[in-house]
Amino acid sequence: MQSLVTYSDRGPDPWERKVAADRDPEPPRRGASVVAPLAGCLALAFIAAFVGFRGHVVRAVPSLAGLYAAAGMPVNLDGLDLRDVTSERSPGSGTDSGGLSLKASIVNPTRQSRDVPIMEIAVRDGAGKILGRTLAKPPVEKLGPGQSMPVVFRLAGAPDKASSVLVRFAEGAGGVGQLGLKGGAEP
Repeated sequence: MQSLVTYSDRGPDPWERKVAADRDPEPPRRGASVVAPLAGCLALAFIAAFVGFRGHVVRAVPSLAGLYAAAGMPVNLDGLDLRDVTSERSPGSGTDSGGLSLKASIVNPTRQSRDVPIMEIAVRDGAGKILGRTLAKPPVEKLGPGQSMPVVFRLAGAPDKASSVLVRFAEGAGGVGQLGLKGGAEP
């Protein structure tokens, strides 16, 4: 019987050429496989620090307080809150444009006594433009842990165009309370 396969010592084996051409590519460099996980870990550490140390971040860059508030993580550097903020416009007579009564509660939710800073009150129109601002001294200089203090401020001659009031502590970035005017405010 005759064999269909013959072996020859002449020239290279065709299977050897095929195997040589089908070699696996070189493995990726070791440094490249470390960069992506390292960058991911650094990004996670940055995000954790940005969230976990937000008080320190806002103290260093106060303009970031709005970003944290928009993300649902307000930062209160004062340790005090303004709550139950309301306003009421009293009608004026003649050339008097009337007044504005502003009521709020200053609350210390912390476990430490806190100094109560001067308060800034800004009256704004419907477009958010500030029509006027004033500073007001609160009735107490210090609040104990868990204490609250009601405050009432009267602003005489509030502009007729006023549609909102912004009240906050003049020092720091925390404790901002925003409200709309009642009564004779223009829309």
